[in-house]
Amino acid sequence: MTAQPSIAPAALARTARFTVRAEAEPSVLPRVLEPFVLRNLVPLAVHCRRERAGLRIDVTVAGLEVREVEHLTRRLNQLVPVLTVLASPVACTALESDHTADVGRAGAVGAERC
Repeated sequence: MTAQPSIAPAALARTARFTVRAEAEPSVLPRVLEPFVLRNLVPLAVHCRRERAGLRIDVTVAGLEVREVEHLTRRLNQLVPVLTVLASPVACTALESDHTADVGRAGAVGAERC
């Protein structure tokens, strides 16, 4: 059963966060990132955490139009181990505060600005 895309009404933002909940399988993370790779998109941030029900993967991407957010949400929902996908807009200040601890480390994820 494929879940329906869930897109926040304010998804007109140029930076979007995709929150993916999926089964905890070794191949899930690269499979979730593949739709972004195929569109030549480099995420600002990727965060993966294991939870009781599986994995929660947050992928934040800048420079997206609404139709791209919708397309990526549909693609992510088609992946077999994916349970749900939520796309929501992200304010640049929220992104910066999420990764304050990463600033200054070599190769810090999320160190880029919107």
